[in-house]
Amino acid sequence: MIKLSSFDWSEDKTPLRDALWNHYMNTSNKDTLSTLKHMNAFKTMSGDEIKVEAEKVLH
Repeated sequence: MIKLSSFDWSEDKTPLRDALWNHYMNTSNKDTLSTLKHMNAFKTMSGDEIKVEAEKVLH
């Protein structure tokens, strides 16, 4: 499991999956369906692609 602390800009121990979920819930004004659409995109991404996307939205 990738944690936010694996990025040099974070000391947070939150699993990356949870951090991304929280981010998309907050940006979609707590709209679960919208958040699920964002999260479903990660199903087809490689680990490296997920890390790149996480850098964009969480940093």
